[in-house]
Amino acid sequence: MLVGLKGPLKRVAILFDASGSMQQTATGSDNNRWAEAQDIASTWLQNLEIHKCVLIVFASDIRTFPEDGSLADLRDGGTDNRMSLMKRLQTVTPGGWTNTHDAMRKAYEYDVDTILLFSDGAPSKANSGVFDPSTAQKIYELCREHQDIPVNTIGLGNYFDKNMSTFLRTVARMTGG
Repeated sequence: MLVGLKGPLKRVAILFDASGSMQQTATGSDNNRWAEAQDIASTWLQNLEIHKCVLIVFASDIRTFPEDGSLADLRDGGTDNRMSLMKRLQTVTPGGWTNTHDAMRKAYEYDVDTILLFSDGAPSKANSGVFDPSTAQKIYELCREHQDIPVNTIGLGNYFDKNMSTFLRTVARMTGG
């Protein structure tokens, strides 16, 4: 068990922000935020005792891996599935705005017991990078409806951005993540 993560971590949705801002340089690194998120995810996928998993990549649109709506089986012999998920993630090029609401809705469509949310920002208005408080409220409502599923939030980039830090902390607090 990784210190700080909450939830059974057996059926997991891992959400990756792939908005345009993820191409910015990561704090204290030569890599961009997207590379940082992939590095963390790779380590976690290799080491966490996750049974089944879906990767949900979000920007202006939402993409899931596996694409067929299932959860990838990562148990016995799941090494190939873990590697396949990471290879699919590596094909993504960040761009667009931060559509966190649709990503969270998609995650709740799956039979998951834990959500990991990697993001460098709070939800933004369509076709802009401007924080959207009304969308944040819609996400908080989703979280209230699914309080039994912990959302562990992992902030990437500027941790001192008030909207980002408040949004991520609120989601985690509301869900026990």
